[in-house]
Amino acid sequence: MNKIFLFLISFAFFSTPTFAAWTIWVPLGGDIVGDPAACTARGDTYVAAKGTDNAIWYRKRTLSTGIWDAWKRIPGTQQFSGSPSVACRIYLTLNLFEVWAVGFDGQLYQTYQASAPNSFTPWAKYPLNGITSGRLATGSGLSTPSLVDGRSSPQVFARGSNNSIYQTSCVASGNCYNNWVLRSPIVMSDAAATYQSAGRLDLAVLAINGTVMHRFMEGGIWQPYYYVGSGPAASAPDIVSRYQGSLDLFYRSTSNALMHKRWINGVWGNAVNLSSPNNAGITSGPGAVTYASKARIFAFARGSDGALWYRAWAP
Repeated sequence: MNKIFLFLISFAFFSTPTFAAWTIWVPLGGDIVGDPAACTARGDTYVAAKGTDNAIWYRKRTLSTGIWDAWKRIPGTQQFSGSPSVACRIYLTLNLFEVWAVGFDGQLYQTYQASAPNSFTPWAKYPLNGITSGRLATGSGLSTPSLVDGRSSPQVFARGSNNSIYQTSCVASGNCYNNWVLRSPIVMSDAAATYQSAGRLDLAVLAINGTVMHRFMEGGIWQPYYYVGSGPAASAPDIVSRYQGSLDLFYRSTSNALMHKRWINGVWGNAVNLSSPNNAGITSGPGAVTYASKARIFAFARGSDGALWYRAWAP
């Protein structure tokens, strides 16, 4: 994973005009606040965002038709202080669409859909009572949790009241999401995480110097953070992997454009400016996801009109 690509291969790849492979900005409507989040299961893509009513709304794109469903509100009266995080998993013949968000009480809430459209389970609440002093204070509240499908259970990364990133998961029955482990120094944003493979987990976050830093866990061992050379950033990043040895990083620039950096086998390419809807600037951090057998990418952001927009990339 840390081997450097041959120079000529790296040069050929990063000389390719990747911007030409991106579609124009496409509107998905809605009236959202905060950062969007997206996931894909068997090619069907879900994108979720918090509405102005503080509820979580979502749209689904069916791979076979390429059509997006209308916006739907996740049922329930629960309201949320932060943006959602989502995971798509496969269980038997079902596509599981799982949604997490932080309530105004500073606790984690989770629901999922596994059958008929909009038939979600009631919101489950995971209090933070088991967290010890010096990690997360009980009831302190978390930032938007960044969710990674960890095969057996999602890995949840969240920013505590001390502005450090912590990680938790459901390790055993009766011991779910209450053992938080420190994963960063003081940072300026929520974290983003992705799996390259079952044994390789990558984490990106906005450092206190205003640029993105990255670390990874492989073979159960976390490596130190390093700066990716992003330049000044103005949002939490998002990161996806199309295959082992590949990362795609997205963030909002200080001029409110969507920026993209690609990592291939340990080499980061230059930042590419993906502009913004109508060149009016994006007003959120990005939400990104792979689809179509992980070969393609959707990158979502909130436009200056308050609606959700996206660009799609195909090789």
